[in-house]
Amino acid sequence: MSCKGGKDVVSEKDSKLNTPFRNTFHDALTLKMIGRYDTAAVLFEQCLVLDPTSHACHAALSDIYESFGETDKAFENAQMAYEMAPSNPFYIKRLAQIYYDREDFTKSVEFYEKVIEKEKNLKIKFTFTDALIRSGDYKRGIEMIDELEVELGQSPQFALTKRDLYIEIGEPEKGEAEITTLLNDNPGNLEFHHAVADYYLNTNQSEKAEQLAEKMKTMNAASGLAFMITADVHLRDQEFDEAFVDLETAFMAEDVPVNEKSKFLQKLM
Repeated sequence: MSCKGGKDVVSEKDSKLNTPFRNTFHDALTLKMIGRYDTAAVLFEQCLVLDPTSHACHAALSDIYESFGETDKAFENAQMAYEMAPSNPFYIKRLAQIYYDREDFTKSVEFYEKVIEKEKNLKIKFTFTDALIRSGDYKRGIEMIDELEVELGQSPQFALTKRDLYIEIGEPEKGEAEITTLLNDNPGNLEFHHAVADYYLNTNQSEKAEQLAEKMKTMNAASGLAFMITADVHLRDQEFDEAFVDLETAFMAEDVPVNEKSKFLQKLM
């Protein structure tokens, strides 16, 4: 605003900013930020009457309708926002997540692929990886797990998931190599060894589970987790006396959490 001849003169830029659409949009955004979604939705809808090309209004309405549980309206508005601004990464990720929630994993992958190369958010990377696996793209799933492993380090979850995926694509030897690498790189990590042994139990590979448990006992003779594994193996083989001897040792150990004890007791019922 400037002063000319003693009168206030509104600039052309200021006059354009002071429009019914911008005022209504500002009010709607403020209401949305303080959680007054009902009124905000009404105002955003009014904004679209004033300017049907506003992708920001559709994006905001998508968020609001999702909070209402109106998933179809949330989806429709997310699509409209994307169609109006297809290069906007937020709209792309929004649609990718909606497709994931709707269990349309192929479409979810299609949208995540547009932005994943530059994505830094680990939650989004995990969601994309899960969508790849659920859509049946196991090779790409393995590649993404490899990327996550570089960022986060080795873990039994990564290695065991890759093992399963390698089996699915007909390369079981690579799957076993993942487990071997995990254990060889972490020779003193009882937690990792226990996770793999437990996996072997759950996939009916009792002999491998028992061998790993015995290795754990050499690492730490007081490892209750190791005795939990051998107790389970004995129980499956109907060697009840041996099972209860190992179980007693396990339950007295300090490294066995309560949930593991409870889970085992449920097997006896």
